[in-house]
Amino acid sequence: MKLFISIFIFYSALFAQEKALNILIFHSFNESYPWSKDFFLGIEDYKKNSNKIINIYAESIDYQRLKTQMQNEDWENYFKQKYKDFKFDGIIIENEITSKILNSFSKKLYADIPKIYISDFNIEQQNDTLQVNNTKKELIVNSIKLAKQNNENLKNIYIIKSYNEIGILMENLLLEELGKEKFNTVIVKDLLVEQTKEFLSKVPKDSAVFYTLNFEDYLGKNYIPK
Repeated sequence: MKLFISIFIFYSALFAQEKALNILIFHSFNESYPWSKDFFLGIEDYKKNSNKIINIYAESIDYQRLKTQMQNEDWENYFKQKYKDFKFDGIIIENEITSKILNSFSKKLYADIPKIYISDFNIEQQNDTLQVNNTKKELIVNSIKLAKQNNENLKNIYIIKSYNEIGILMENLLLEELGKEKFNTVIVKDLLVEQTKEFLSKVPKDSAVFYTLNFEDYLGKNYIPK
């Protein structure tokens, strides 16, 4: 909800302009991922209900495929060359990874252009910047509440270790919230997929299992969905 309220405020600030609005969406994962699809469905829904012409320009770092092959400077040069004669009316930066990248050169390329950073990492606050955060923390709090509701005898929490940046962030937030509870918390790590499955098949009934974004095992081998 916070996200769409913020986007509403963001667009409303631009509505005084008569021309069409050119909005850059800088996001982290390929648009085929379910959460990316939902994100863009929300954007398209807003466009349909708006009385303004809104042109969307989407750029993805395709994090799962490229990882960190392109550094911040590479992205700066990419945007500088591709959009050198083009001016955006606003930018929406979709998560922590892209937020850190764009924030590293936003003053040089996009000073005075309204920007929404959807990130739990701290972003340098400027007059043209709005940061939407705590979205993950809210999700984690609600997930713990749901686990307690569905298991009245809950005593043990098992967390499947994540090895990517966003997953580690969520894991730390989860551990922070679980620190307020009296559960026995165990991080399941250094196991391959089959070993993890075998381990979890033996956990007691007074347990709950949490996992975040898990793309690969601790050896860096990608999971293959079946």
